[in-house]
Amino acid sequence: MSPIKTEDIVKAITAATTGIAQISTIMPTLTAAYAVLHGIWQKANPEGTFAEFNAYLLEEATNDVTWGISWMALHGYIKDENGNWVKAPIISV
Repeated sequence: MSPIKTEDIVKAITAATTGIAQISTIMPTLTAAYAVLHGIWQKANPEGTFAEFNAYLLEEATNDVTWGISWMALHGYIKDENGNWVKAPIISV
């Protein structure tokens, strides 16, 4: 096994630093949005727990994914062997 090149280490560190910087710039927005959603949910469900709120978010996210899959299929898309959505070939009879 050959040693890792310094250039590859620098590239990896730069990529990681860039990724962390991008995440850190959007985190306040994501946290605020999460707090707003929780506040709205709490008003509708004053007795609800935080765990119930998180379970609700997970359920709705799953519903969105299911809806998205249905929409893609309805509009003629299929998943290829890599899991990517591609337009289904038109089959003439």
